[in-house]
Amino acid sequence: MTTQRDKVLKRAINVLAYKMRTVKEMSDKLTEKCDDEEIVNDVLFELCQKKLLDDLHYATLYIQDGINLKQKGRFRIQTELIAKGVDKKVIQQAFEASEVNEVDVLLKYIESYTYGKTFESYKDIEKLKAHLYRKGYSIGDINEAVRESGITCRRDY
Repeated sequence: MTTQRDKVLKRAINVLAYKMRTVKEMSDKLTEKCDDEEIVNDVLFELCQKKLLDDLHYATLYIQDGINLKQKGRFRIQTELIAKGVDKKVIQQAFEASEVNEVDVLLKYIESYTYGKTFESYKDIEKLKAHLYRKGYSIGDINEAVRESGITCRRDY
């Protein structure tokens, strides 16, 4: 005979088989099916002890994917992780562990994004900077990368 705890644990493993989750995401998933908070917390504790749930590991991988694959900036990644329930201190530790040079990634992104484009005016460069800011890069990194990339405009107004 399976107990309520066994059902919740099986659900958790099925959810994790689909994709990695943060502790908060898993908690939300489990409380959808089980009203007993004690059982949910017990299962979460077991998953954390077995390292099946690890917010630091999750955040580190999320940061690497966000920067290297999706070319997102630190601010946007941090905001997304906070929305997923990851603690700010854990996010900071994950950024320190990732050792990614955001300016280098930003330079590569600018190169691919601007390939074949001409900048007629300073306004076009400002549009590029606004685009990069929306991707989550800091103003300082954007200005440094634009300067290093050598982007100039044909004429200034």
